[in-house]
Amino acid sequence: MLKTMWSFFILALLGLVRWSSSAKCPAEYERFSLEHTFCIPRNPRCDIKRSGVTQEDIQKILRLHNQYRSGIALGKETRAKGGTLPKAADMLQMVWDDELAAIAQKWAENCDFNHDCDECRAVSNFGVGQNLAIQSASCSNCKEDDMTKPKWADAIKGLYDEVLYFHKSWLDRFQSGRAETYVEHFTQVIWSETWRLGCGYTSYKAGKKYKRFYVCNYGPSGNMLNQPVYKQGQPCSACPVNTCCGSSCKSGPNY
Repeated sequence: MLKTMWSFFILALLGLVRWSSSAKCPAEYERFSLEHTFCIPRNPRCDIKRSGVTQEDIQKILRLHNQYRSGIALGKETRAKGGTLPKAADMLQMVWDDELAAIAQKWAENCDFNHDCDECRAVSNFGVGQNLAIQSASCSNCKEDDMTKPKWADAIKGLYDEVLYFHKSWLDRFQSGRAETYVEHFTQVIWSETWRLGCGYTSYKAGKKYKRFYVCNYGPSGNMLNQPVYKQGQPCSACPVNTCCGSSCKSGPNY
């Protein structure tokens, strides 16, 4: 599995802005859409009980995504239709992106289990993909704190487990809305050229039930029509320029 080199991370971190969902709508978002997700107010009809992601959440989200991607890269996924998925030659390791997370959090606070439009989550550097998940729970004798805590492992597993409906013959040429089933959550999770990730979370009350709503934004976007999900081959054999792999990444951060 690939990691971008430490020097690349330094450049990325120096340019990083700590985005706040309470900030005034920046012109750079308005140029994409006057209804950009970053600019919309919180839905006043949404009875939010818990909101946001913690540092512990961030570490868990990254670890789970990268574990699944590593398993693909190493050829360990055996459950797909048609047999074991081939190894990936160009699987990048994901890192957290605060801007993507801020936009995802704004959409989570809208409490709308539908995707926002592509231009509504657009950023300057790349196209942005998105995965959504929602869980419902009710318990008359449970504490609200327990009912509203995120279950990121279950949510991300649900996205990845679409591998059960994915045929390995589809790897070379992505097509949206396969007649057999929809597997776009899975393909976005493992899309090799996607390496930045930011997620948001809310738990809200809907009648007698608690909803846990997860939003993850991905960049550069996966699920590009007619493009390969990943390049097949020995892990790291198709490393992009300025990347390292395995033991050669000792000087890099511990992701």
